[in-house]
This record gives sequence, structure tokens and C-alpha cells, in this order.
Amino acid sequence: MSFYKAEDGSLNAERRSSARFRFSMPAELHLPGGVRQGLLSDLSEGGAKITIDNPPGKGATVKLCWSRYEEFCRVIWTGDKSCGVKFERAISSAIVLEILGQDEEIISGPVADHSNIPLGRKRRRLGAGG
Repeated sequence: MSFYKAEDGSLNAERRSSARFRFSMPAELHLPGGVRQGLLSDLSEGGAKITIDNPPGKGATVKLCWSRYEEFCRVIWTGDKSCGVKFERAISSAIVLEILGQDEEIISGPVADHSNIPLGRKRRRLGAGG
């Protein structure tokens, strides 16, 4: 977990702060090297998950295009067939609701609750004694 300094000078944890919704919709990732086709499979006001072959690396800046929208974002995690992006500027809840209205099967995921995360404590590694 990393921290950033807010404009008021306080430290904040970078954690999911808005509800995310799972569905499937065609999307494109525009990279400096070209356009990659994928599926938008998770959306919130702060970011999205894209299912895609050969996802871009963590830290890449991309433009995500879906439906009639496009947003610049940064890849914050990457897996074998998917990646997660954080929007440079959060999108409005009206956009999320509009997109959700286009899909019949919606599964709401939990919002990360950072109140139960102990700060300043190291996690034990699997297999480590004691």
C-alpha cells in the first residue's frame, strides 16, 4: 500500500473508495504503440478492470474508450489476461449508472474498507515461522 499527500497536507491511503460494478462491455485501450481491443469488466467512479490479451505494464498511461466515453488513466496492476486502471480524474456516478443501465446482469462488489487495515504493521509471509 502506498500513500500520497493530499492538497490539505494529510496522508491518505490509496484504496478503493467507491462501489464497483461487474459486467462485460467492449472497450479499447489506446497506447503509444497502438490500440488493443478488450472487455470492460469492472467499473467504478475511480477506475476499471479490463480483460485483455497482452495487457500493458503497470505504470503505463493509457486512454480507455468504452461506449461513448474515453478517459485517460494509469495502469495500477496487471495480470495474465487483465489489468486495472485508475482514472486521472474520477468519472461521475451518472456515467457509471448510465453504463449499468445498458447491462442486464450487474454484480455489485464491496467497497474496500480501510478502517480495518492496521497501518505500520508488516504482514507475515507464508511459511515463515512465528
